[in-house]
This record gives sequence, C-alpha cells and structure tokens, in this order.
Amino acid sequence: MLYICSSSNYIYLNDFKNAHKYYNEFKTLKVNPNIVKYNYFSFEAGIKSCFADVFFTRKQIDSSLSYLKSSTPLKAYMGEDVLKDYYRLFADIHEYLEDFDKSKVYMDSLLLLQNEMFDKTIQASFDLNDTLIKTESELMAQNEKNTFNSVLSAFLLLILLLLSVFSFLYFRKEKQTFENYSNQKNDNLSYLKSNNNQLALKVHGLEAYIKKLKLEVKQISRTEGVGNQKEKIKDLYKNLHINSSTLLDKSESHLEIVNELNIEFFKQIEGKYPQLNKSEIIICYYLFMGFTNKEIAIFLNTTIRSVESRRYRISKKINFNKKKTTLLKYLQNTFSETLNQNH
Repeated sequence: MLYICSSSNYIYLNDFKNAHKYYNEFKTLKVNPNIVKYNYFSFEAGIKSCFADVFFTRKQIDSSLSYLKSSTPLKAYMGEDVLKDYYRLFADIHEYLEDFDKSKVYMDSLLLLQNEMFDKTIQASFDLNDTLIKTESELMAQNEKNTFNSVLSAFLLLILLLLSVFSFLYFRKEKQTFENYSNQKNDNLSYLKSNNNQLALKVHGLEAYIKKLKLEVKQISRTEGVGNQKEKIKDLYKNLHINSSTLLDKSESHLEIVNELNIEFFKQIEGKYPQLNKSEIIICYYLFMGFTNKEIAIFLNTTIRSVESRRYRISKKINFNKKKTTLLKYLQNTFSETLNQNH
C-alpha cells in the first residue's frame, strides 16, 4: 500500500523519477506469494490510470495512450472508479485527436457503466430493504410482547426507506446530469464537424483557383511577342483583382469560419444581444480578443472607417453607459465574467 500511495502522489506532483521508483518497487510484489493476485492487478491498473491521466493533462498523447492500452488487459480487475477514468480518458483523447467516432464509442461505454452502477445501487438498496424487513419480521415474531423491540424495528425500517429514496433520487439526478453532458458534447462535436466541412470546401476552392492561375501564367510565358504577353498579363491582373474579392467575401470568410469555433462566446453574445447581425458579432469578438481597428479592417477586407462606423452602430444597439466605459471594456468585462462562470 505504501508503494501504491507514494507512486500515485509523485505522479500527480509531476515527479516521474520517484513515481517510477516506487512503481518498480511495487512490481516486485507480483511474485510475493502473500499478495492476492486480484488485488495486485487492481492496484496496477490504478497506477497506470494515474500515469495516463497526468500525461493527457500535459498533452503527451502518445504516452497517455501507451499507459491506457497497457492497462486494457487489466479491465477485469479495475474498480468502478478506475474503469470510469479508463473510458473517460479514451473518449477525451480521441476527441482531442478529432476521431469523434471512437470518442463516441467510449462515451457510450462510460454511459453503459454508469447505468450498470445505477442498477446495482438500486438493487443493493432493495436487497438491503428485503433483508431488514425479513429481520424485522423475525424480531417481531420472537418479541411479540416487547414494545421496545417493535419501536426499534419500525425506526430502522423508516431509516432504511429514507436511505433508499435518497439513493434512488441521487443516482437518478447523477444519471440525468451525465446524459445532459453527453448530449451537449455531441452537439459541440456536430458543430465542429460542420465548420471543418466549410473550411475544407474553402481550401478546395482556393487550391483549384491557384492551379488555374499557374496554368494561365504558364500559357503567358509561351505566348510570342511582348505586346501579346503584356495584354494577357493585364487580363490576368484584372481577373485576379475581381476574383480576390469573391474569395475574400466578407459574409463567409475563412477567418469568420475559424471564429465560429469559439462556440461559447458566440452562444453568449447571440443570446444576450439578438439585435446584432452576424458581421457586428464578428467585430465584437475581435474587439473582445483585443484587436485594433486596423487589424480588424485587414481581417474583414474592409476600411478602418467602415470598422469605426460599425462600432458606433454596435454601441447604439447594445446601449451601455458610454460615460462610464468604452465598448471594448464593456465587452471584456461582460463576457470574460460570463465565460469564466460557464467554465
């Protein structure tokens, strides 16, 4: 037990030298005939889970996966808490790697485990209830004339019923909380997938356009005569100037799609200020992140004057106290506090 506690403590202190030292000493117990094998494998699974958890926190995904996979043969010896961490870590790692299908498989396994734990608790509660009722019946039969024993039995039965109701309500609430969390996570995954698809289409369009430009430049280089080349270069420049505006369309630009990945900010501001349109919300986000008017103008392919005009309209729509604060400080104070509460 000393080796197990020491190893786990040093793992979470990021002192891997001492953590591995006590872990190696723990492994020497495997051949000890006085150690129950089931207990040994159970503790080994717990230590590996600790390593995997800390490495995932440090974003060392390969190391985290290595410990998780090495603990897979020990699943039969894992306690319920360790098994929950096992499924949760696999789900989080695959989500981090954007392998959403595998992440959902482990989330489903975690939900199934939660349901089994819930069913076991309810069944244990009912079994205990039946046992106590049976005990009470025997006690009452043996002490029919003993008032004290009758009152005591009734009191114990009441306590048991209260505990059973409390356990049932508590685990039902936990189950609902977990289902809500799982649904929210699935919604966010769908949202991210949608944005990734939009980005893929944008990149595909840009690649096709660049390929076309290369072909046109190659054809110009083969054109005979300086005058002919000059005319073709003029046409190419005019075509490039027109198409660049289309590729950088303000209502559906690459930067805007990327910004939509900040799900929480956009949910909050759209809920609080539905009167703002999409382009105004994008400007609010850039201001919230601390960008200047000049930088925002470059991102949106517009002028600084246009950005200033939009900021003025946003201030009127939000209608905050302009004498006490600026639009920038108002956005940062309002949404920094809101987002911190949500996290």
